[in-house]
Amino acid sequence: MATYITLLKYTERGLKTIKESLRWLDKAKHLLRSLAGELPSAACSLLLLVACGGSVTQGNDGASGASPSNSGSVTQGNEGANGAATSSTSSPVRSCESLAGLAGLPDSTMLTSATAVPAGSFTPPSTTTAVDVPAFCRVVGVSKPTSDSVIKLEVWLPTSWNGKFNGAGNGGYGGSLATPSGFMVVALRRGYATAASDMGHSAAITPPGSWALGHPEKIADWAYRASHVTADVAKAVVRAFYGRGAAVVLHRVLGRRP
Repeated sequence: MATYITLLKYTERGLKTIKESLRWLDKAKHLLRSLAGELPSAACSLLLLVACGGSVTQGNDGASGASPSNSGSVTQGNEGANGAATSSTSSPVRSCESLAGLAGLPDSTMLTSATAVPAGSFTPPSTTTAVDVPAFCRVVGVSKPTSDSVIKLEVWLPTSWNGKFNGAGNGGYGGSLATPSGFMVVALRRGYATAASDMGHSAAITPPGSWALGHPEKIADWAYRASHVTADVAKAVVRAFYGRGAAVVLHRVLGRRP
């Protein structure tokens, strides 16, 4: 019974977050309507984001990364200590393989592998169908923000980077990267660095949802923390690989485009 009460608490918190996001979305729509005539280029870009259900914030992107309320959000501005980041194409400043030894990552994260993937055919994790991808660095890791947390995540870093980051959301109970890997492939083709997680549990556990029984921390991971942790880790990996942070940070929720 206590587990179900905890689940209801996080569900209620999630609904409040959605209502708040919709309120800001409505404000953004009114703002864009007023700007559309004056700033056609910028307005068109922002209209695309709003049409996809995202919210927009401008300012500095600190080291803490995305918060649970930032799902479907865009942060524009400066990141990192090296001054303003630009959206021009960038190349890595270190080898892909060297990322496997990256230390000091948040939330007790360990990177278990970092592999350079050549351009061409690639089979995304938890899928069986090969797709065409540009050359990228595939980083695999595990985060353990609590003693009962095991969040499996991946960060994909294109060799030719557009200076932006696009996190990929999961769907339903999650439990694998089958759904977000499809979003990640699209982002990768567009030059984005991208990342996703399994939301902190395995889809192989049956019946569905039984992983939550007696595991309130796993419920928190599924509800919001896995996305937050993945964003934090991904931003650190991006800075290490390219030598600077992303100029624009987006989070792509289920069924929506960056």
